[in-house]
Amino acid sequence: MYTFLAIILVVIIVLINRIRDYYSHKVDIKHYPNNKIKLKQEYILYNKKKTLHGITIIFYENGNVKEELVYKNGMLNGIQKYYDENGNLLQQEVYDSGTLLG
Repeated sequence: MYTFLAIILVVIIVLINRIRDYYSHKVDIKHYPNNKIKLKQEYILYNKKKTLHGITIIFYENGNVKEELVYKNGMLNGIQKYYDENGNLLQQEVYDSGTLLG
């Protein structure tokens, strides 16, 4: 009986590891030469294919936010914000599954 349960447990662990390898949430961070963050981007890795999913923040070299973008399954979704170099909000756009509203 215990051998059977041990085998089932091993099979479950193997399946969980395969699912984790097949689908996982990741974050990329890229830097300017001055070591300040240039880009912070969330994505999902699904079957070894990178798809934007979550928040992407693009920074000016001075460290201020340039753009805040929200993606869902590779498409812009929700409120997108654009700023000038001093951090003042320039524009907002609202997207629904890649379609600009308004």
